[in-house]
Amino acid sequence: MAQSITESIGPASMKLELATCEPYFDYIHSGNISDGFMVIYSYNLEEFYENVWKEELRIYMKTLFSLIRRHNLVHPTIQNYNIVIRHFNKLQLVEIVTDDTNREMCILHTYKINIFKKIWKKHFYNRIKGSLKYNTIKLSKL
Repeated sequence: MAQSITESIGPASMKLELATCEPYFDYIHSGNISDGFMVIYSYNLEEFYENVWKEELRIYMKTLFSLIRRHNLVHPTIQNYNIVIRHFNKLQLVEIVTDDTNREMCILHTYKINIFKKIWKKHFYNRIKGSLKYNTIKLSKL
């Protein structure tokens, strides 16, 4: 059985999952207007390691872009929606919540990992800088 992402990341009260998502667009997602991100697909670790998500996301994005071009769609609040969703063409670490109409919305948590990486890099850089007695290593190459 595949290990869930909850077992390896996050506290018990927050279930984090691997998923692909995009900003809500009423023409594509229909239903009640919502501010937030819609889940396209969610994956367990086995599907992640087998790279199942890459092909599914590629097909979905290709279909989405052709739909936007064919119908000349314009998002009501997000300018250049077709450019913005290109940044969502990747796997995200999310907390999935279901709204009152049973649609899967998500709360992004990937940015927290990026913040942690920046803090750790700065800490590591300062640690190396403090321990160097001679300028034998260029810090810019770290």
